[in-house]
Amino acid sequence: MKDKKIKKGIISLICGRLGSTFISTVVRGIENRINELKKHRVEIYSMNSINPEETGKSIEKILKEKNSDGIIVISSSTDMKFLKNTKKYKIPIVFIERDYPGHHSVTVDNFKAGYNAGKYLLEKVKRKKIAVILDPQVKDKNSATYYRYEGFKKYLKEVNINVQNIFTTYVKYHTIEDGRNSFDLIYEHIKKIDGIFSVAGDLAAIGFMYEAKSYGIKFPDDIAIIGFDDVEMASAVEPPLTTIKQPILKLGEEAVNILEDVFNGKIKKPVKKVLESELIIRKTA
Repeated sequence: MKDKKIKKGIISLICGRLGSTFISTVVRGIENRINELKKHRVEIYSMNSINPEETGKSIEKILKEKNSDGIIVISSSTDMKFLKNTKKYKIPIVFIERDYPGHHSVTVDNFKAGYNAGKYLLEKVKRKKIAVILDPQVKDKNSATYYRYEGFKKYLKEVNINVQNIFTTYVKYHTIEDGRNSFDLIYEHIKKIDGIFSVAGDLAAIGFMYEAKSYGIKFPDDIAIIGFDDVEMASAVEPPLTTIKQPILKLGEEAVNILEDVFNGKIKKPVKKVLESELIIRKTA
Protein backbone atom coordinates (compact mmCIF):
# COMPACT_ATOMS: atom_id res chain seq x y z
CA MET A 1 0.00 0.00 0.00
CA LYS A 2 1.77 3.14 -1.19
CA ASP A 3 1.55 6.36 0.78
CA LYS A 4 -0.29 8.14 -2.05
CA LYS A 5 -3.14 5.64 -1.80
CA ILE A 6 -3.91 6.61 1.80
CA LYS A 7 -6.93 8.90 1.70
CA LYS A 8 -8.43 8.82 5.16
CA GLY A 9 -5.43 9.18 7.44
CA ILE A 10 -7.22 7.23 10.16
CA ILE A 11 -5.74 4.51 12.37
CA SER A 12 -8.35 2.68 14.42
CA LEU A 13 -7.50 1.38 17.90
CA ILE A 14 -9.42 -1.48 19.51
CA CYS A 15 -8.79 -1.86 23.22
CA GLY A 16 -10.29 -2.59 26.61
CA ARG A 17 -10.83 -0.04 29.36
CA LEU A 18 -8.87 3.18 28.87
CA GLY A 19 -8.79 3.38 32.67
CA SER A 20 -6.22 0.57 32.55
CA THR A 21 -2.77 2.03 33.20
CA PHE A 22 -1.19 -0.37 30.71
CA ILE A 23 -3.66 0.36 27.90
CA SER A 24 -3.63 4.13 28.42
CA THR A 25 0.20 4.08 28.29
CA VAL A 26 0.22 2.04 25.06
CA VAL A 27 -2.26 4.51 23.57
CA ARG A 28 0.04 7.37 24.61
CA GLY A 29 2.90 5.65 22.77
CA ILE A 30 0.71 5.35 19.65
CA GLU A 31 -0.32 8.99 19.85
CA ASN A 32 3.27 10.15 20.41
CA ARG A 33 4.47 8.39 17.27
CA ILE A 34 1.51 9.58 15.20
CA ASN A 35 2.14 13.17 16.32
CA GLU A 36 5.76 12.80 15.19
CA LEU A 37 4.70 11.54 11.76
CA LYS A 38 2.01 14.22 11.36
CA LYS A 39 0.13 12.02 8.88
CA HIS A 40 -2.63 10.24 10.74
CA ARG A 41 -5.21 10.60 13.43
CA VAL A 42 -6.58 8.04 15.86
CA GLU A 43 -10.07 6.70 16.37
CA ILE A 44 -10.46 4.68 19.56
CA TYR A 45 -12.91 1.82 20.05
CA SER A 46 -12.80 1.22 23.80
CA MET A 47 -14.93 -1.47 25.42
CA ASN A 48 -15.44 -2.20 29.11
CA SER A 49 -15.76 -5.93 28.49
CA ILE A 50 -13.50 -7.42 25.85
CA ASN A 51 -13.98 -11.00 24.70
CA PRO A 52 -12.73 -12.73 21.53
CA GLU A 53 -16.07 -12.53 19.71
CA GLU A 54 -16.57 -8.86 20.59
CA THR A 55 -13.05 -8.02 19.43
CA GLY A 56 -13.58 -9.93 16.19
CA LYS A 57 -16.86 -8.14 15.48
CA SER A 58 -15.18 -4.77 16.08
CA ILE A 59 -12.41 -5.63 13.62
CA GLU A 60 -14.97 -6.85 11.10
CA LYS A 61 -17.07 -3.70 11.45
CA ILE A 62 -14.10 -1.38 10.88
CA LEU A 63 -12.95 -3.38 7.86
CA LYS A 64 -16.38 -3.40 6.25
CA GLU A 65 -16.87 0.33 6.76
CA LYS A 66 -13.49 0.95 5.06
CA ASN A 67 -12.96 4.17 6.99
CA SER A 68 -9.53 3.27 8.31
CA ASP A 69 -6.11 2.83 6.75
CA GLY A 70 -4.96 0.49 9.50
CA ILE A 71 -6.05 -1.15 12.74
CA ILE A 72 -4.18 -1.67 16.02
CA VAL A 73 -5.63 -4.14 18.52
CA ILE A 74 -4.30 -3.70 22.07
CA SER A 75 -4.14 -6.69 24.44
CA SER A 76 -7.30 -8.33 23.15
CA SER A 77 -7.72 -11.85 21.83
CA THR A 78 -10.02 -12.47 18.91
CA ASP A 79 -11.94 -15.36 17.47
CA MET A 80 -9.99 -16.79 14.54
CA LYS A 81 -13.13 -17.05 12.43
CA PHE A 82 -13.19 -13.25 12.20
CA LEU A 83 -9.61 -13.16 10.90
CA LYS A 84 -10.01 -15.67 8.08
CA ASN A 85 -11.41 -13.17 5.58
CA THR A 86 -9.60 -10.01 6.65
CA LYS A 87 -6.98 -10.15 3.89
CA LYS A 88 -9.50 -9.26 1.19
CA TYR A 89 -9.97 -5.81 2.71
CA LYS A 90 -6.25 -5.00 2.30
CA ILE A 91 -6.26 -3.03 5.56
CA PRO A 92 -3.31 -4.00 7.78
CA ILE A 93 -3.92 -5.11 11.37
CA VAL A 94 -1.28 -4.98 14.11
CA PHE A 95 -1.86 -6.89 17.32
CA ILE A 96 -0.16 -5.70 20.51
CA GLU A 97 0.48 -8.46 23.08
CA ARG A 98 -1.10 -11.07 20.79
CA ASP A 99 0.35 -12.97 17.84
CA TYR A 100 -1.87 -14.38 15.08
CA PRO A 101 -0.68 -16.14 11.91
CA GLY A 102 -0.79 -13.88 8.87
CA HIS A 103 -0.91 -10.63 10.86
CA HIS A 104 1.59 -8.15 12.26
CA SER A 105 2.35 -8.16 15.98
CA VAL A 106 4.33 -6.36 18.65
CA THR A 107 4.98 -8.31 21.84
CA VAL A 108 7.37 -8.54 24.76
CA ASP A 109 9.26 -11.78 25.35
CA ASN A 110 6.94 -12.62 28.25
CA PHE A 111 8.18 -16.19 28.62
CA LYS A 112 11.74 -14.96 29.20
CA ALA A 113 10.47 -12.23 31.54
CA GLY A 114 8.57 -14.73 33.67
CA TYR A 115 11.56 -17.07 33.73
CA ASN A 116 13.83 -14.24 34.89
CA ALA A 117 11.36 -13.28 37.63
CA GLY A 118 11.44 -16.84 38.93
CA LYS A 119 15.21 -17.03 38.75
CA TYR A 120 15.66 -13.80 40.70
CA LEU A 121 13.06 -14.62 43.34
CA LEU A 122 14.44 -18.09 44.06
CA GLU A 123 18.13 -17.85 43.21
CA LYS A 124 18.99 -14.34 44.38
CA VAL A 125 16.38 -13.68 47.07
CA LYS A 126 16.36 -17.33 48.23
CA ARG A 127 12.58 -17.74 48.50
CA LYS A 128 11.04 -21.20 48.31
CA LYS A 129 7.40 -20.94 49.39
CA ILE A 130 5.98 -19.33 46.30
CA ALA A 131 2.67 -17.72 45.35
CA VAL A 132 1.48 -15.96 42.20
CA ILE A 133 -1.16 -13.34 41.46
CA LEU A 134 -2.92 -14.30 38.23
CA ASP A 135 -5.57 -12.78 35.97
CA PRO A 136 -8.28 -14.37 33.77
CA GLN A 137 -6.12 -14.00 30.65
CA VAL A 138 -3.62 -16.54 32.00
CA LYS A 139 -5.89 -19.26 30.59
CA ASP A 140 -5.64 -17.79 27.08
CA LYS A 141 -2.70 -19.46 25.31
CA ASN A 142 -2.27 -16.39 23.13
CA SER A 143 -2.03 -13.90 26.00
CA ALA A 144 0.96 -12.16 27.58
CA THR A 145 0.19 -13.42 31.08
CA TYR A 146 -0.05 -17.01 29.84
CA TYR A 147 3.54 -16.91 28.56
CA ARG A 148 4.69 -14.90 31.59
CA TYR A 149 3.38 -17.61 33.92
CA GLU A 150 4.73 -20.44 31.73
CA GLY A 151 8.21 -18.94 31.86
CA PHE A 152 7.98 -18.57 35.64
CA LYS A 153 6.88 -22.20 36.04
CA LYS A 154 9.70 -23.40 33.81
CA TYR A 155 12.30 -21.98 36.16
CA LEU A 156 10.53 -23.49 39.18
CA LYS A 157 10.61 -26.90 37.50
CA GLU A 158 14.33 -26.51 36.80
CA VAL A 159 15.00 -26.09 40.52
CA ASN A 160 12.71 -29.01 41.37
CA ILE A 161 9.82 -27.05 42.85
CA ASN A 162 6.51 -28.75 42.17
CA VAL A 163 4.35 -26.16 40.40
CA GLN A 164 1.29 -27.91 41.76
CA ASN A 165 2.32 -26.62 45.17
CA ILE A 166 2.35 -22.96 44.15
CA PHE A 167 -0.26 -20.88 45.96
CA THR A 168 -2.41 -18.89 43.55
CA THR A 169 -4.69 -15.91 43.90
CA TYR A 170 -6.52 -13.88 41.27
CA VAL A 171 -7.53 -10.42 40.12
CA LYS A 172 -10.33 -9.77 37.67
CA TYR A 173 -8.92 -6.40 36.68
CA HIS A 174 -5.40 -5.00 36.96
CA THR A 175 -6.24 -2.54 39.71
CA ILE A 176 -5.07 -1.75 43.23
CA GLU A 177 -8.49 -2.63 44.63
CA ASP A 178 -8.43 -6.05 43.00
CA GLY A 179 -4.91 -6.48 44.33
CA ARG A 180 -6.25 -5.88 47.84
CA ASN A 181 -8.92 -8.50 47.22
CA SER A 182 -6.29 -10.96 46.02
CA PHE A 183 -4.68 -10.79 49.47
CA ASP A 184 -7.99 -11.63 51.12
CA LEU A 185 -8.37 -14.65 48.83
CA ILE A 186 -5.06 -16.12 49.92
CA TYR A 187 -4.92 -14.86 53.52
CA GLU A 188 -5.52 -18.28 55.09
CA HIS A 189 -2.23 -19.49 53.52
CA ILE A 190 -0.19 -16.33 54.06
CA LYS A 191 2.12 -17.79 56.74
CA LYS A 192 3.15 -20.49 54.26
CA ILE A 193 4.35 -17.94 51.67
CA ASP A 194 7.65 -16.08 51.49
CA GLY A 195 7.77 -15.03 47.83
CA ILE A 196 5.23 -13.72 45.30
CA PHE A 197 5.32 -12.95 41.59
CA SER A 198 2.48 -10.77 40.37
CA VAL A 199 1.92 -12.16 36.90
CA ALA A 200 -1.03 -9.73 36.76
CA GLY A 201 1.17 -6.65 36.99
CA ASP A 202 2.33 -3.89 39.31
CA LEU A 203 -1.00 -2.47 40.45
CA ALA A 204 -2.17 -5.89 41.60
CA ALA A 205 1.11 -6.28 43.51
CA ILE A 206 0.76 -2.83 45.06
CA GLY A 207 -2.82 -3.52 46.17
CA PHE A 208 -1.68 -6.83 47.66
CA MET A 209 1.06 -5.01 49.57
CA TYR A 210 -1.29 -2.36 50.93
CA GLU A 211 -3.68 -4.96 52.29
CA ALA A 212 -0.89 -7.20 53.63
CA LYS A 213 0.76 -4.30 55.48
CA SER A 214 -2.51 -3.60 57.28
CA TYR A 215 -2.07 -7.09 58.81
CA GLY A 216 1.49 -6.32 59.91
CA ILE A 217 3.24 -8.15 57.07
CA LYS A 218 6.59 -6.63 56.10
CA PHE A 219 8.15 -6.54 52.63
CA PRO A 220 10.62 -8.06 51.94
CA ASP A 221 11.31 -9.41 55.47
CA ASP A 222 8.23 -11.63 55.59
CA ILE A 223 7.38 -11.79 51.88
CA ALA A 224 9.40 -10.75 48.84
CA ILE A 225 7.26 -9.58 45.93
CA ILE A 226 7.98 -8.86 42.26
CA GLY A 227 5.59 -6.97 40.01
CA PHE A 228 5.40 -6.56 36.26
CA ASP A 229 5.24 -3.49 33.97
CA ASP A 230 7.13 -0.81 36.00
CA VAL A 231 4.29 1.71 36.07
CA GLU A 232 5.12 5.07 37.64
CA MET A 233 3.59 4.11 40.98
CA ALA A 234 5.95 1.14 41.35
CA SER A 235 8.80 3.44 42.40
CA ALA A 236 6.58 5.62 44.61
CA VAL A 237 5.06 2.91 46.82
CA GLU A 238 6.76 2.16 50.16
CA PRO A 239 8.85 0.09 49.96
CA PRO A 240 9.50 0.65 46.23
CA LEU A 241 8.44 -2.33 44.15
CA THR A 242 10.91 -4.65 42.47
CA THR A 243 9.45 -5.37 39.06
CA ILE A 244 9.95 -6.51 35.48
CA LYS A 245 9.93 -3.42 33.28
CA GLN A 246 8.36 -3.79 29.87
CA PRO A 247 8.65 -0.99 27.28
CA ILE A 248 4.95 -0.07 27.28
CA LEU A 249 5.27 3.17 25.31
CA LYS A 250 7.45 1.43 22.74
CA LEU A 251 4.79 -1.24 22.16
CA GLY A 252 2.52 1.50 20.82
CA GLU A 253 5.26 3.27 18.91
CA GLU A 254 6.39 0.09 17.15
CA ALA A 255 2.82 -0.77 16.15
CA VAL A 256 2.59 2.59 14.35
CA ASN A 257 6.02 2.04 12.77
CA ILE A 258 4.82 -1.26 11.31
CA LEU A 259 1.72 0.38 9.82
CA GLU A 260 3.82 3.21 8.41
CA ASP A 261 6.16 0.70 6.72
CA VAL A 262 3.14 -1.12 5.25
CA PHE A 263 1.70 2.17 3.96
CA ASN A 264 5.04 3.00 2.32
CA GLY A 265 5.40 -0.43 0.72
CA LYS A 266 8.48 -1.34 2.75
CA ILE A 267 7.08 -4.60 4.09
CA LYS A 268 4.91 -7.17 2.35
CA LYS A 269 4.85 -10.03 4.86
CA PRO A 270 3.69 -10.16 8.48
CA VAL A 271 6.17 -8.58 10.90
CA LYS A 272 6.63 -10.12 14.35
CA LYS A 273 8.37 -7.56 16.58
CA VAL A 274 9.52 -8.92 19.95
CA LEU A 275 10.77 -6.44 22.58
CA GLU A 276 12.88 -7.21 25.64
CA SER A 277 12.05 -6.63 29.30
CA GLU A 278 14.32 -5.57 32.17
CA LEU A 279 14.49 -6.54 35.84
CA ILE A 280 14.28 -3.41 38.00
CA ILE A 281 15.57 -4.17 41.51
CA ARG A 282 14.18 -1.99 44.27
CA LYS A 283 13.29 -2.83 47.88
CA THR A 284 10.54 -5.49 47.88
CA ALA A 285 12.75 -8.31 46.63
